[in-house]
Amino acid sequence: MHRMRYVSVAIGLAWLILTAVPVSAQDRSPKQDAGKGVCQGDIKKFCPGTEPGQGRIQACLKENQTQLSQPCKDYLAGRNEKANKAREACKGDVLKYCKDVKPGQGRIIGCLKEHEAELSEDCRSALKK
Repeated sequence: MHRMRYVSVAIGLAWLILTAVPVSAQDRSPKQDAGKGVCQGDIKKFCPGTEPGQGRIQACLKENQTQLSQPCKDYLAGRNEKANKAREACKGDVLKYCKDVKPGQGRIIGCLKEHEAELSEDCRSALKK
């Protein structure tokens, strides 16, 4: 039972971080990131009419990832790398402070923010990036 909960939280955190980075703005899309307009053309081309929010633009880009421009692919790959590092750095904190939080819609990130003062230094640092 405990192992199942751990696996569930870990999978939820992995998905959440991969679709929600940067953490400081849980549902920013590449279109919304200040100075990160490298994906704007791809969003206009592949995701016209996609309503921003709740990871919809991210999902659209993921569906079309093989057709994206190289700069957009590179940008998203960098975000995924940061997400993986944050997921690893915060794994213990999620289990300690957010184990009963249902993953999705930014709930785990919100929980981590509520416990920011108590988080490990590695997790706090990863979340700031």
